[in-house]
Amino acid sequence: MLSIHFQVLTISGVWCPNHSSSVQRIFYKCYSFIVVVLMYSLALSQLARIIFVKQSFNEFNDTFFISLSTNFACFKAASNLVNQKQIVSLVNMFKHNCCLAHNDSERSIQKQYNDSCSKIIISLLILVETSAFFVVVAPLCGTMDNQDLPYQVLLPYDLSNKLFFWLTFVHHSFGAVLFTAISITNDAVITGFMMHVCGQLIILQHRFALLSRSLANEVSKKGRITDFDMMLERHWLRQIVYHQNHISNIAKKICSTFNEIVICQFFISGLEICVSVYQLSVRNNNTVELCTYAIYLMVMLGQFFVYCYFGNEITLQSKITHRAIFDIDWTSFSLSLKKDLTLIMLYSSKPIAMSCGPFAHLTLESFTNVKFHFKQLTFKIILFLTVVDYSEHFFLFQILKTSYSIFSVLKTAT
Repeated sequence: MLSIHFQVLTISGVWCPNHSSSVQRIFYKCYSFIVVVLMYSLALSQLARIIFVKQSFNEFNDTFFISLSTNFACFKAASNLVNQKQIVSLVNMFKHNCCLAHNDSERSIQKQYNDSCSKIIISLLILVETSAFFVVVAPLCGTMDNQDLPYQVLLPYDLSNKLFFWLTFVHHSFGAVLFTAISITNDAVITGFMMHVCGQLIILQHRFALLSRSLANEVSKKGRITDFDMMLERHWLRQIVYHQNHISNIAKKICSTFNEIVICQFFISGLEICVSVYQLSVRNNNTVELCTYAIYLMVMLGQFFVYCYFGNEITLQSKITHRAIFDIDWTSFSLSLKKDLTLIMLYSSKPIAMSCGPFAHLTLESFTNVKFHFKQLTFKIILFLTVVDYSEHFFLFQILKTSYSIFSVLKTAT
């Protein structure tokens, strides 16, 4: 489950695999320490430049824009290392007997979602590493005497020395690859878990239909409901109810494990989308920089979209599960089973909602409310502010209101 995701995190040094040898574990911890030092030294040098170096408005804007992403990637890396036991516990919840496939149809459903997870992580990695490539290549497009580093940082040595310059450039290049890989893979892990929750809900719907068909066949053979049939009903129903509760617990576990990351992602994505659009509006003389910011904007929108889309899918599938109980053939059920199914329907009437903290939901509607076209940015945000339902989208309203305010300040300041 999510094997590609954890392999990428392992290569990036922020996911300790299960090694049989203590020497291997020590070696990997040393490697992980080097990666963390490399990442944090680069992120802290960016913060130092923001704090201690007097810069022009455009220079500060560039440094702050990139620093948001690099420091948040460091936070995600630390979160993976700290929460690894909880993430492993979450993976083990999907390995429970009730979540395992019991027939070919269920195996086909699980395979479909496994393949989708693999395609998504590969596509996202290609996108973000392309962005990292432009970040690294952009400074090399100048003359030999006017070359710069990929990141604007404060360093304790003189970059006029070519050896120091190229060593620092290599450091920044590795940092760009690590920042993008860790950041997007962490997002793909979260959405991968949400996709597998959707798969489990579809399997649950399949088991409700299978229960109806199996009991109908038994009754048609015997012509009546026997004590054995009632015992079989209770056994199957007990398994289905346990599976349904287990899925709900998995969804809650996902929210609690990644709550801080998702909340920070929403805030930072709102700011970075705004700054990206501003950079695109003023950088019209450098094709490489335009490509860099355009791809970066696509990455930010993609990160925002996958959270909202798959959170919305869980809500939709939980509603379909409620409908699936109603649609099965109740005529062959005993009176006690009908009463039990009625209670299950009442329990299922409240769909599973993937929430970012206690005040916002991950839904597709949330994404469509922040989607905009570059040329009509101001108009669409103002339109959103006038028609949005504050009670349902207060969190996203605050993000967009803040982003629009920052965009206005950036435009007037120049």
